[in-house]
Amino acid sequence: MRAEGHLYLLRENAHSDEIILLALTGMTFLHAVLVQESDVTPPDIDDLLEWNSNPFTSRAGYAYTFCQDEPKVEYSTDNARPTKLLAAQQLVFGRRRDDVASGPMSYYELLQEFTHFADIHWRQDQGAYCGVDENGDVEAVVSVTNAEPITLITCKRQPLELFLATSRTVLVRFFDFTMLKPGEFDSWGGGEKQRVTESDDLFYDQYLQPKGHAYSRGVQIVRYITPKQDLFSLLTDPAAYGGDRQYASFIIEDRRNGTITEVSTHPDDTTNYFEAKNNALPYEVSAAFFRPEVLAKYKADRDKYTVDEPSRRITCRGNWEIRSYGVNEAGQVHAYICNLRMLPHQEQVYWRSYNEAPKGTISNRAFENDILGEWASETTPLEDVYYTLTFWSQSTLDWWQIPDPTALLRVNTPIANNRDEWAEAILELTQVTVEGFRPKALRELLDQQGIKYERQKDGSLALLERFLATRVGITRLDALREAQRIRSKVQAHSKGKDAKEISEDALMNHRTYQAHFEHLCKRIAEELKEIERCLSWRVYP
Repeated sequence: MRAEGHLYLLRENAHSDEIILLALTGMTFLHAVLVQESDVTPPDIDDLLEWNSNPFTSRAGYAYTFCQDEPKVEYSTDNARPTKLLAAQQLVFGRRRDDVASGPMSYYELLQEFTHFADIHWRQDQGAYCGVDENGDVEAVVSVTNAEPITLITCKRQPLELFLATSRTVLVRFFDFTMLKPGEFDSWGGGEKQRVTESDDLFYDQYLQPKGHAYSRGVQIVRYITPKQDLFSLLTDPAAYGGDRQYASFIIEDRRNGTITEVSTHPDDTTNYFEAKNNALPYEVSAAFFRPEVLAKYKADRDKYTVDEPSRRITCRGNWEIRSYGVNEAGQVHAYICNLRMLPHQEQVYWRSYNEAPKGTISNRAFENDILGEWASETTPLEDVYYTLTFWSQSTLDWWQIPDPTALLRVNTPIANNRDEWAEAILELTQVTVEGFRPKALRELLDQQGIKYERQKDGSLALLERFLATRVGITRLDALREAQRIRSKVQAHSKGKDAKEISEDALMNHRTYQAHFEHLCKRIAEELKEIERCLSWRVYP
């Protein structure tokens, strides 16, 4: 009856990877608040054990008094004062609502400063405030179980400790564990009260009643136990948290020494231009080369990754990024050691599995941008499409719109000689070009110009062709129609005769799917420019 199991859980949980912030049942109460470390070092045990803590105490509200029968109302944002001496900041806020017919009437919010610092957001599907881990996967940081009469809210230790260390606060957990014999309790009379001080961080009053009923009411102070330097490395060098950072090795083109060699991404194994006079190490802008399939993982999960071809950057939900990647004339993907170094070790290992000796040097664009520090002298065909559509999306046109402008970044040049990747790239290309044209607005435009069309039959491309025919004599948008035909016939894993013939023709005429795609993009870019010129009074309001 001395709540041995409850107290054991408190001791163990104080060092656990998941900290309890709130626990409510019929006989259990635990509520954690934030307190300045200096205010409880050492703690005033007598004051703390007189606590009155309630997660449903509102942080903000209206305070009013009456002065000469006139109400005086003020806005109040006082911090909670769970004891006579101690000021505290609630971490969990209980809220009640009266507009629900079923389900819990109570719900819980987190201190907004903590959600911002931890970069977490509420996700109903997870029942938690979630962030993104180093691999870009969704991770529950603060989990909420609210099934009245049971409520349990827990928080991952790592982000909580970082918040405690940087704000110079500790977690003070107020608890009350009541132990009753079912059907036998009548009063608390005749019992004995005992104060137990296990340490400066755990103390409580226990009341034992002769009939075997009891309660334990006390305070536990939870401090961060991870060294500050390790906690701060979460911000300054996340990959090194909790120990030595790991580095993978890559075969590189050592342009400085004119060799092909293997080098680690560790900072000590390469050098920069400023320190090169003191050593003979490869430059940290030495390039490693990879089979084109290395990008397949990123192109296959567009929710998690963005392959920004115009900017030559791959990002993972804002968690990590690799800059200045490129594709050389041999079709190899290349990236610099200094940028591979910034990837999580697991991601470096993934890239290492596709690493191979260079079959050429870096792309001309990479050389101009990254080595010479100049603007690229040429743009790729896909970039020409991208820049036109980006301008259109920023011009709020009525005849062309896409719901999500970021969809433009989903279109990537297929570099592996893979039919499925090629078909997927053309699908995404048509989604941001052909699907962007608004038939209703185009019909209104033709009506204004007195141009006839077939209302039930003509789609967006046919409507555009009718308009262009009267203006510049273009009767057919061949490139856009070809892209649309490939999309409809060459579905992934399709084994139809048309699909086979189309893909074989692409290879016969262009040798690779990449060359066909680039040729198609070049023609589409020209057609988009022609459309823009004919509708210039609509593009440039």
